[in-house]
Amino acid sequence: SFVSKTFYGILRTKSYCHECRSIFSIKFHAYNILEIPIYDLIKNKYEELNMKEILTKFISAKEVENSTCLKCKKNTFIRTDIFTLPKCLLIYFERNGENNYIWNDIDILKTINLQEYSYNKDANYSDYDYKLKGVIYYSFLKDDLGHYTASCLINKKWIYFDDTFIEEQKNLKNGYEDEKPVLLFYEKNS
Repeated sequence: SFVSKTFYGILRTKSYCHECRSIFSIKFHAYNILEIPIYDLIKNKYEELNMKEILTKFISAKEVENSTCLKCKKNTFIRTDIFTLPKCLLIYFERNGENNYIWNDIDILKTINLQEYSYNKDANYSDYDYKLKGVIYYSFLKDDLGHYTASCLINKKWIYFDDTFIEEQKNLKNGYEDEKPVLLFYEKNS
């Protein structure tokens, strides 16, 4: 349907053995928001995170604890990659770790090509081009209270929204003061 093609993609998850190449399962999951738990991906809570590195770590093979291959008795792995992409892609950076909010800055890309993170690497490269259209930021205030703001691309200009305060941004940045990007809105280039 129109809604499915516009807002839903499919992730492919494969469980396998690195050693003997046995495949235990392949599962497909529909998503409308690509949720990336960045607290699992960072080494230093002060480093700026690069979006390409975040996506690479998200789809890389991860060893499964307490799981071994029945054939060769080696540890098993799981890998998730993008099987299909929607026209409008939402990327959510899950920043809540174990009683800890991840405040790292993220180097937001205004354009991104997602072919290297995709299962189908033979498709036309330009079919994976996306352009950033909006960013939602979050800032922590106190006592588990926070505040959301946004930047949107409107008529080729970035506009910043904070309740009734609205201004044009000369350059898209990671937000103001303690604001951190949590949700990115991308649209596939036509």
